[in-house]
Amino acid sequence: MKEEYMPYSITDFIEIDSEGNFHLWEAKMIHSDELLKGKAIGQLLFYDFLFSTYPEKNLKELLIENGFDEETISKKNYDDFHFKTWNILVCGGEGWELCAGVNPIMWNYPTLPEEYFKDSTPNLNLFHFYEVSSGFDLKNIWELAIDTPQKLHIEAFSKYLNLDEIPSEDEIEGYYLDFFNYQHNLSNDDIDLLIEFNESEDQNNFLKEKDKTLEQIEEINEKFQSSLHRLKLEEDPEAKKYFNKFIGRDWFK
Repeated sequence: MKEEYMPYSITDFIEIDSEGNFHLWEAKMIHSDELLKGKAIGQLLFYDFLFSTYPEKNLKELLIENGFDEETISKKNYDDFHFKTWNILVCGGEGWELCAGVNPIMWNYPTLPEEYFKDSTPNLNLFHFYEVSSGFDLKNIWELAIDTPQKLHIEAFSKYLNLDEIPSEDEIEGYYLDFFNYQHNLSNDDIDLLIEFNESEDQNNFLKEKDKTLEQIEEINEKFQSSLHRLKLEEDPEAKKYFNKFIGRDWFK
């Protein structure tokens, strides 16, 4: 009968990396109550406490029994049994549901430790694991932002746009550019006007015919150049190093 009153103390899974660090993982369906109401944080705290306070001998036996390498675990001492990171694996969906610009509240998960926990608390990461036509895709939340769709899986961004078909690698850049133009309130007519202006032999006469000012054309051009800049955006290697340090593991490569 006592099991009916004991807290559920079985983790979803524990990972040990190549450097011998332990990582705690909690897997949640995208619409689960534990995820939407923040209960996953409490579970991580509870499992972390159990892991770091469980008797060393019993913990080693439990880990080896569940498939960890016996030689690796046997060499560890009591102080080694702590988690370097906490990780929430959000399962299901189409890949865009956690994006900044779509779901800002979900981004509170990885930033909570900064506000409420001490510096020694493990890094808290949020991952999205979802199905694509070739199998599955896995993204850290820091890769998920609608404003930088190049970091999203092509299928995820295509489903966000509600496209009927998934574009090819060659076609997707056109959709990125259209999306950036839309965010800058640039219409296809604006782009056509800019092209015609640049190709006209007499630009002053062109402006008169179209009843436009040079300032209006320059504004359109400025917005379009901003879209092109965003399209060609390349990740800074130093930014990757920072993110790796921030999340507590080598994720961005």
